[in-house]
Amino acid sequence: MSENNYLQMNTYMQELKSIAIDEQKACEVFDNEISALQDRLKSIMEKRESISQPFTEKADSMKEKIKCLALIMAKSYKNDCGNVNYRKGYERRSYDAKALDNLCISDIHLKEMLYPYRKVTNIEPNVSIILDGF
Repeated sequence: MSENNYLQMNTYMQELKSIAIDEQKACEVFDNEISALQDRLKSIMEKRESISQPFTEKADSMKEKIKCLALIMAKSYKNDCGNVNYRKGYERRSYDAKALDNLCISDIHLKEMLYPYRKVTNIEPNVSIILDGF
């Protein structure tokens, strides 16, 4: 990267920080109001949680009973209240792609067998911008 690019990047970053500072100043009049609303909302949510806790505990207990019965039945169930979906267990297989790629480097026969089944996804570069203090 040339010196000019570094200077330009520095200028852009300074301008971006200046914009962020201006935005913060323009919006700080609302900060106290937002903070008060957040405190009020937290209080309401805590009250709601304390009221709903016994119902949640009962529902969790009932869900566990339904799951146990569905496992015994080994099939899905549907009625006018809803449905319970049963999916039988299965063996999941995976392979260490990095290790197999390394083996393929040293064994051309193995490479010829495995590479037709190899999937490659290209991930585009990504840029994230973090301003100090924001």
